[in-house]
Amino acid sequence: MSKEPTKRQAILRAAARTFLARGYEGTSMELVAAESGAGRQTVSSTAVFFYLFTHFSM
Repeated sequence: MSKEPTKRQAILRAAARTFLARGYEGTSMELVAAESGAGRQTVSSTAVFFYLFTHFSM
């Protein structure tokens, strides 16, 4: 079994890193896609935002 993250995991990790480094206004889905190695069409802003909000909000 491969230890490499799935595409979804790579996108979510990249999104978390980008949001932490640049903040909400400094983050774009293009940056998340580039950071994760995924195509822009693969990255859903709604899904990424929802995941990060539900996992990192208090």
